[in-house]
Amino acid sequence: MKRWFSIVLILIGIICCFVAVYPIFHIREGVNESLEKWEDTGHDRGNLEDGMIGVLQINGDEKLIPIHIGTGDEVLNQGVGLDELTVYPGDKGNSVLYGHRENILWGLKDVKIGDLITIENLDTILVFEVKDTQVVDPYDPYIYEKTQQPTITLVTCYPFIYMGPTPQRFVVRAELKEN
Repeated sequence: MKRWFSIVLILIGIICCFVAVYPIFHIREGVNESLEKWEDTGHDRGNLEDGMIGVLQINGDEKLIPIHIGTGDEVLNQGVGLDELTVYPGDKGNSVLYGHRENILWGLKDVKIGDLITIENLDTILVFEVKDTQVVDPYDPYIYEKTQQPTITLVTCYPFIYMGPTPQRFVVRAELKEN
């Protein structure tokens, strides 16, 4: 009896590990598919039918993160999502970009004021300088605060290492650098 109980516990442990790790691999697959489409299209506006508008790079890291329009689960499993109620990156105002911390915005945990975030969109390359980082509640008005200059606000769950629904958000605010 003890032996069967031990086997059942081991199987439950294996299943729990799989359930915890599978979403990370699923997200990685979605990101890779989006990046392949980005490269295959040659960034041609007419060939991008899935709402992809560019790629983001944090502080010169070689990792590229796809940017899509929208913030639903399907979008966030492929990269970061631009909140449709905000402006496009590079336009005057605040562009709010959401992303999962696992595999996508994990690099934000190391971002410091003065670091650079690059966005390559369909027309140009934009360089933003980090001006502020904060930990806030999920519905804090700071996330959507209006700005006069082109600004991006990156939002991800916080704390970075946490199981289950996270109680707060890590927010990085960056302004477009003058050329």
